[in-house]
This record gives sequence, structure tokens and C-alpha cells, in this order.
Amino acid sequence: MGAGRRAETCLVNSAHERITGVSASKSKDAVNFLTVSNPEDSAKQAELTEKLYSGEIDEFSMEKRYLRPNGSVVWAVLSMHTHHDRVRARWTN
Repeated sequence: MGAGRRAETCLVNSAHERITGVSASKSKDAVNFLTVSNPEDSAKQAELTEKLYSGEIDEFSMEKRYLRPNGSVVWAVLSMHTHHDRVRARWTN
């Protein structure tokens, strides 16, 4: 777990599932993330995610390539941000 990272919420809508071929449940799986992402994009996403969880940045968006189950590649925009919940004293993204 990254610095300050205590809890996580992952929101994936039906459009994401339709476009990328990745279900909401698989989107939460770190191993699946590596298998459905272009390696160059995975490295950039990992770098930005670590900056997000360390508090260096509050949000990021990036274009990335998803490898669909049928072997095709689709481009999509990934956006992540943090919110500090002072009542529950936890981080969510």
C-alpha cells in the first residue's frame, strides 16, 4: 500500500466495460490490469498512481491502450483522483 493509502474505491461504468472488454470486477484485479494494458502504458500508469498515493499529485488522466479479449487494441482515457475523507480518515480514489 502506498503512503497515505488506506482505502480504495474503483468506479467502472458500463461504457468502460463495453469499450475495453474489461468487467468491473476484473478492473479491481492488479494482475488483470497488467494483462489488459500495453506494457508502456502500464509503466506510466504505475508511475502516476504511485505519485497519486504518495500525495505528490491529486489527480491524473492519461490515454492508454487496452488489449481486448478478442486481441484488438482500443484507446481510452483513464482518470484517477483522490479524496480525503476526514470523517472516516481514509483515502479513496
